[in-house]
Amino acid sequence: MRCRRTAAVNVKGDAAGSPNLFSATPVPTPSLADYAKQYEVIVAPVNEALTVYTEGYASIPPEVYQGSRPLVGALQTANAALVTVRWPASVAGDMATLVADDIEVMEQLNYAATVSGSELLAWEQDLKAAFAKMDAATAAVHADLGMTAPTPIS
Repeated sequence: MRCRRTAAVNVKGDAAGSPNLFSATPVPTPSLADYAKQYEVIVAPVNEALTVYTEGYASIPPEVYQGSRPLVGALQTANAALVTVRWPASVAGDMATLVADDIEVMEQLNYAATVSGSELLAWEQDLKAAFAKMDAATAAVHADLGMTAPTPIS
């Protein structure tokens, strides 16, 4: 059995100010400053985790692996949030690069759990290169959003 709806719909609005249900209220376009604030909120836990990671940095891979868990978790959470934002075209490409470079850093930090003595030097160089790429991508995003340049990690 079908239910019948009998409500009247005001399609044009009227002089008394009844809303027009078919007109869209324009949504203001966020400014770069709005996007910068959103970005700062998303990456704040990453910045905190980076500070802890770099202050307690160890050079022995198992210790690097253990010490990097909060940083890896923060990067994963931030990346999940960054890819859901509809960034302006002027920012989107650099943001995608940043997310990709974050993933590379996470892969290198995760690899620390299995690095053996013969691989140590190459892994350290790869980790340093991954952080340098993340630094460059972060600087590009900051420039795109009109933010001050970040302090490099590497």
